[in-house]
Amino acid sequence: MTDIVKQIKNRRVLPAVGLYVGSCWVLIEILDRLSERYLLSPYITDATFWGLYSLIPAVILLAWTHGKPGKDRVTTAEKVGVPINIIATIGLLLTVFGGKDLGATASMISIPNEDGVQETHLVPSESFRRRMAVFFFENKSGDPEFDWLQYGATELLVQDLQQNPFVLATSPWENYGDGFYMRMKQAGFSDGLDVPLSLMREIAGDTNRQYFVEGDVDRVADDYVITVRAWETKSLKRVAEITESGWDLYDTFDKVSIELRDALDVPRSSARMVEDLPLAETYGESGDALQFYISGLNARLLDNDFEASNAFFDKAIDTDPGFVLAWFMKALNLVDGGDLRSAQEAFAQAQKLDYRLPARDRATLKGIQYRLSGQQEKLIAFLRLQVRLQDDASSHTLLASTLMMTGELEEAKQQFLAALEKDALNVGIYLQLSLLERATGNMESAIGYARKYQQEKPEDFEAQQVLGDLLRDSGDLDGAEEHYLQASLLAGEPVLPLLRLADIAMRKGNGVEARNLLEQAQLEAQSLSHKAQVRESAARLEMRLGRIRAGIEQIRLGEELLVQFQSPFAIALGIYQPMIRAYNALGDPDSAQELLDIARSMVAPPLDQFLAFGEADILFHREDYDGAEAALQRGAEMIEQFKLKDLKFLIDMTNGFILRARGDYPGSATAFRGALESINHSVIGGSGLYRELPYLNAALAQSLVLGGNLDAAEKALNEGFRLDPSLPQLWVSKARLQFASGLPQLAQASVNYALAIWKDADPEYYEMNEALSLEREIRQSLSEQ
Repeated sequence: MTDIVKQIKNRRVLPAVGLYVGSCWVLIEILDRLSERYLLSPYITDATFWGLYSLIPAVILLAWTHGKPGKDRVTTAEKVGVPINIIATIGLLLTVFGGKDLGATASMISIPNEDGVQETHLVPSESFRRRMAVFFFENKSGDPEFDWLQYGATELLVQDLQQNPFVLATSPWENYGDGFYMRMKQAGFSDGLDVPLSLMREIAGDTNRQYFVEGDVDRVADDYVITVRAWETKSLKRVAEITESGWDLYDTFDKVSIELRDALDVPRSSARMVEDLPLAETYGESGDALQFYISGLNARLLDNDFEASNAFFDKAIDTDPGFVLAWFMKALNLVDGGDLRSAQEAFAQAQKLDYRLPARDRATLKGIQYRLSGQQEKLIAFLRLQVRLQDDASSHTLLASTLMMTGELEEAKQQFLAALEKDALNVGIYLQLSLLERATGNMESAIGYARKYQQEKPEDFEAQQVLGDLLRDSGDLDGAEEHYLQASLLAGEPVLPLLRLADIAMRKGNGVEARNLLEQAQLEAQSLSHKAQVRESAARLEMRLGRIRAGIEQIRLGEELLVQFQSPFAIALGIYQPMIRAYNALGDPDSAQELLDIARSMVAPPLDQFLAFGEADILFHREDYDGAEAALQRGAEMIEQFKLKDLKFLIDMTNGFILRARGDYPGSATAFRGALESINHSVIGGSGLYRELPYLNAALAQSLVLGGNLDAAEKALNEGFRLDPSLPQLWVSKARLQFASGLPQLAQASVNYALAIWKDADPEYYEMNEALSLEREIRQSLSEQ
């Protein structure tokens, strides 16, 4: 033993190893500082650490061989041992860091902002971003007084995490009725609590989140005890469990957030890029204000109660006038409720306090202000700037969605493709691309993208459903029916495929089958949204059969469901507008006017001007065509202000009826063609607009017949029948064409086909009465022959 120690001293092994370890440590510290300052990959420091220190055996061997004074020579042990150590080190590095990105964590760009001013920014690299879903926590204290903190913990953690540009954290409050809370509620967790890991994983997977986070809160003496667990979505592997405690709630969550980011390898970049605003700066010092704020979030999320939600936000503001998020969320509620004037006032207060908001919230605030003020060009320029800054899938998707709504379809497609490149897991983009291709008239590409989605998610019914929609809109009803049947087999709650099958049955003239399918859909419907959609489809069937009053009853039943999760503005447009149209169809514009007044009371200016189309319909049926055109102009101004090109068909369609009533048949036909063109190039057609196509073809054909253009009328009818062979309005227009062509016997058969469909129609239904009038005219003509 003494000889070994003496040899180590003589060969100077310890000084060599000490010098090597010390030098390595200095190098690693320098690299760590350089990585932070120059945005290098944090894995470079880690790889250097493991690489250098794993070579210590080789250093020891070299020191043993060459450390002794005097001439030495290379030994066999050195020849064999050093290469083995190097090979082992390379293997270690490849195993641990082979799949890691060793490039820069961010890049510097110079770009003009929405005002044209040049700015310099740092943009995170996609491979270093972390996407996670953060669920509500569990109260382990046993004290109901801290139940609110189950929700508050999620809010505080997400708020702190999202300050980091490398992190995309999502809570159940995101998107409210359209977010993943509805999945939780549908599964029976209406309070969002005690959700099993399996459901969390499923939701995180469907929303393309790499991780999901849950945890619990406790109270020990005067300290808050916060435990957070992070899970990898794909493998369900727990990647971190963090526990922190302290008397200061905000400071405790600040610590938890830092530890969670470290556990997930989020780069610790310099202050040039990452801000770390203390939670106390955003939420203030009042615990009562925070509780009121959380109650406001929950009143909106759990009960869809806008008034109660804003009442809580007002309490938070009364307690702490500087509570910026309460002003911000109150403004968003007012926007969803259609009260833009009050929303702008609340946003103005939030802007005064925006220094208390993280950068992402400030950006959201600015984007909403542009949208509310109708500055669509600035909004799009701003979103383009966010794409350059964030360069992630969500920013590209938001820009693409905005471009879709403003009719910039080609650029929207490019943005969706960029989003798909950034996030290959987000295969739902294929369905958006399918819709875009459909809107540009490229049905082959539309079907191709839908099939790509089907290949990526063969178990998902939505691909089959979209393929069915595309075939339905190309006139292949049998092919569409086959895909809808497949979708109904794949769907856990097959309501949507069943409703589409009912639509196919209606188009094929099988009303009995359509009713049976609607009844089946009603039995299957579990969520409020699906139940409301069943009512909407039932109303459409009744109105198709001329049973307008029965259709109105179905709409009212749907309203009882929709008010539980939709905004007043959505109710005004989705419920009251169709009922206004229905009462006008009964020749009862007075009842329609009463509904319009109710709808206007629900929506504040200027969004109430979207109801101008209902007003125009009422005035048209009162034969006040000048008033109808004036109302139509107000609606057109709103469409132009908000760049909603997809709604332009409403202008052309109503104009078509007005011009025909004035006797301008060529002008009427041009307007109807414009409406058809708008819908055919719509990106929201899949939500119901495409169902208007056969009806508009019938209206176009009637105007063409009245104008004497019989060949064009026949083409319009052929297109309509291709899409919907049993639509009564098409058969009435066909009868008009046949009668004008000198074929009264065929005309009588056609009009009688329509009247057979309307055999149980309400006697006041004006379209049926027009058909009866045509039938009498044809019959009289035949009797005179």
